[in-house]
Amino acid sequence: MIYTIYDKATGKIKRNVSCHESARDIQAQDGEEIINGKFESTEFKFVKGKPAKLTQSEKEPLAVEGERSRLISARMKKILKEMAIKELKKEGLIE
Repeated sequence: MIYTIYDKATGKIKRNVSCHESARDIQAQDGEEIINGKFESTEFKFVKGKPAKLTQSEKEPLAVEGERSRLISARMKKILKEMAIKELKKEGLIE
């Protein structure tokens, strides 16, 4: 079964989990609530315990953060590749 865990105070979705029904209640921590079903944090929030669609203005910062994360990941991958090549050449393992 898939569950959504959200912050009780803010309604912000924190994560989705998949587990057996018997392990459902141990998934949420203090200050969190768990609900049946999968709700994406980029599309929903919780208001008074019910899922509500995010407005466009609520989605925009999430899109910016998503693009920022994508750019950071791409740059990290490039830097790590360059570092690995340099080290392998220094060790004589590649030309």
